[in-house]
Amino acid sequence: MSQQVELKQVSVAYQDKQVVKNVSFVLENGEIGCLLGPSGCGKTTLLRAIAGFEPVRSGEIIFNNSQLVSSPLRQLPTEKRRVGMVFQDLALFPHLTVTDNIAFGLRGWPASQRRERIKRLLQLVDLVAVAKSYPHQLSGGQQQRIALIRALAPKPALLLLDEPFSSLDSDLREQLAIEVRALLKQEAVTAILVSHSQSEAFAMADKIGVMQDGHLRQWDTGYNLYHSPIDHFVADFIGEGVFLAGTVIDEAGLMKTPLGILPSQSVIHKGSAVKVLVRPDDISFDPQSPIRAQIIEKRFRGAFYLYRLKLAEGAEVLILRESHLDCALYDTIGIRLNERKWVAWRT
Repeated sequence: MSQQVELKQVSVAYQDKQVVKNVSFVLENGEIGCLLGPSGCGKTTLLRAIAGFEPVRSGEIIFNNSQLVSSPLRQLPTEKRRVGMVFQDLALFPHLTVTDNIAFGLRGWPASQRRERIKRLLQLVDLVAVAKSYPHQLSGGQQQRIALIRALAPKPALLLLDEPFSSLDSDLREQLAIEVRALLKQEAVTAILVSHSQSEAFAMADKIGVMQDGHLRQWDTGYNLYHSPIDHFVADFIGEGVFLAGTVIDEAGLMKTPLGILPSQSVIHKGSAVKVLVRPDDISFDPQSPIRAQIIEKRFRGAFYLYRLKLAEGAEVLILRESHLDCALYDTIGIRLNERKWVAWRT
C-alpha cells in the first residue's frame, strides 16, 4: 500500500514557542487517521502544518510517497496540495444554497460532470431533498454532512477535519463519525481528523495518534492504544482503568500484585517496583474465586454497571457487569482475572 502522508521529525513553532515537537508518522493511502489529545497539545497546529497554513521549523512532510510539501526550505502553497478542509465552524456560505455550496469547489468542471458529482454526493448522505435549501434552514447534523461533501466534491488527495463534530451533542457526534467513516471509505479518501473525543476517534479512525505537550506519544490502532499503551500517559488518557502497585519477582517479568502473580508484557528487571494497568474488562465476576472484593461504588451505564471494588489489601479496581445482574453496594463478591500478559511500567 502506498503512503499518502508521511511526517519525519516535524516541529512547528510560533516565534520562540515550540508547539509541535519532532512528530513522525505514516498514513497509508485510503486510511483515516486521528490526532487525539487534550486542548493545547498541538494537534490543530500539526493539522494546519499538513494543510500548508503553518511552516515547519524542522523536519519534512511528504505526500504520495515522494512529494515534499513542507520543510524549512520548502513550503508548497495550500492550493497546490490537493487538500480538502472541514473546519469547526463549517464555513458554509450562508447566501448560497446547498447545491451552490457544494459546487463552489467544482468551478472549472464541465456542467454535466458538476451536476452528476453534486447529485451523487447528496445521495450518499441522503440529503437530495435539501438541495435548494440554505444553510440556516438545515439542522446541525445536516450542515455537518453538507460541509463534508463540499470538501469531498473536488476529490482531494487528502481530507483534513478540525474537530468538525464539536458543536453537536455526543450521540450525534458518534453517529456522524460512523457515517463519515463509511463515506470516506466509499470515496477511497485519505483523511486526518483532529479530536479530543475518544469515542469519535475509535468510531472513525484506522490509526490514532495520542498527543501530549506537542509530542506524539503513540501512533497506533485504537485496539493497541487501549490494550498495549506505550506509556502511562496514553494508558491514563485512553479508556478507563486503575494502576496497581507491584514488584517484579523474576527475570521473566512475573509481578507480585494485590491480584496475585501476573505476567508482564515486557521484560522488567527483577526487583523493580511497577505500576500495572488493569482495565474494567480485565476482571470478571466469579462466585467461586478465592479473590474477594467489596463493592464501594456503582455507576449505571445503561447496559452495564461500572463497579469500583476494594480488595483485601486496600487496592481498588474497576469491573463492568450487565445491568440486569445488579449487585448491592457494599456486597463482597468473588472476582477472577482474564488470562493475558499485563501492561506495566517501572515507578
